[in-house]
Amino acid sequence: MKLNKLGQNDYALITGASAGIGRAFAEKLASLGLNIILVARREKILNDLRISLEKQYGIHVDVIMADLTQKDGIIAVKQKIMETNSLALLINAAGFGTLGKFNHLDEKKMEALHTIHTTTPLILTHAALQILLKREQGAIINISSMEIFRPPKIGIVYSASKQYISTLTLGIRRQLRNMGASNIQMHVVYPGYTRTEFHHVGDYIGKRPFKKPKFLWTTPDQVVSATLKAVEKNKGKIIPGWINKMIRFIFGIPGVWWILKIFG
Repeated sequence: MKLNKLGQNDYALITGASAGIGRAFAEKLASLGLNIILVARREKILNDLRISLEKQYGIHVDVIMADLTQKDGIIAVKQKIMETNSLALLINAAGFGTLGKFNHLDEKKMEALHTIHTTTPLILTHAALQILLKREQGAIINISSMEIFRPPKIGIVYSASKQYISTLTLGIRRQLRNMGASNIQMHVVYPGYTRTEFHHVGDYIGKRPFKKPKFLWTTPDQVVSATLKAVEKNKGKIIPGWINKMIRFIFGIPGVWWILKIFG
């Protein structure tokens, strides 16, 4: 998909757009001239970002305040998608993590995580495909995680939900190819350790991730840059950064207890 060939009326809808990878996607796509639909919960942050993007790039930005762990929030975003006939990109980047032994986890928190990582991308992807198939072009980018490539210790529910995203995305990609709809692209991204607020909130407060060596970390901008380059080549499965590619290779080798100890 050639992003520079999209028209000035085309839109990208991004969930989780208030921070991290979602926000980096919004800023990069706005710089390419796409209109943006920002989706997240925090109203002031979204409105400040809207004003900044419109002023800097001369594009149009819509804002939807929605909690995508709740049915009403999902329905609101789905409705916006169905009303946006010029939708060119959907990026499902919203999410959060949980840590701890499964039997100790809070049931409501697990349900919320399951909803935002599975039900939300399922419903929004289905809605967006109706638009993209009519247009005969476009792409959907779903954010999974490097966590799915190793046996989880304390992030079981998170890893399982991210595996769902990967399986869903790649399955739809195969179906579209078999339908002859190759102009509609499906991509799944597997970020590793990324410097966002993800590891500063909720169950991650005070935990180990930020003690990892610096070379393991990427920035949201690096993830987005690698992703969009891969989208241009219609890669499908996207692992941003050489270190993550190397880790993925190592995780596929039997007897890697030492690497699991380092990253576990």
